[in-house]
Amino acid sequence: MPKEIVTKDQLFSEFEAICRHYSALSEKKQADAKVDSLLDIHEDYYQNLHEKYPDLTSKELRLCAFLKLKMNTKEIANLTNLSVKTIEVYRSQIRRKFRIFKSTNLSQFIANI
Repeated sequence: MPKEIVTKDQLFSEFEAICRHYSALSEKKQADAKVDSLLDIHEDYYQNLHEKYPDLTSKELRLCAFLKLKMNTKEIANLTNLSVKTIEVYRSQIRRKFRIFKSTNLSQFIANI
């Protein structure tokens, strides 16, 4: 069976793809570490949040953590490997559970809980 000839450009392209993949994993780990440290530091905050809004799912609580870190929707989507639309849906669900209007800034609301 003849060996496939791989060009330098193909190798470089594959290498870049691998680097992007590991960079994304690294960013996700950093985000997870930030959220974990936030949970450790603000355990009372999460306990309070869960007591006030027991219907929040773990994913919604996690989104609240990202918002507490003042991250925007696009940043959250990139770090969680979810689409911007999915994050917007989660934000909408959280607004509904918090019983706040769309005109209310969700990040500020979360910061004040």
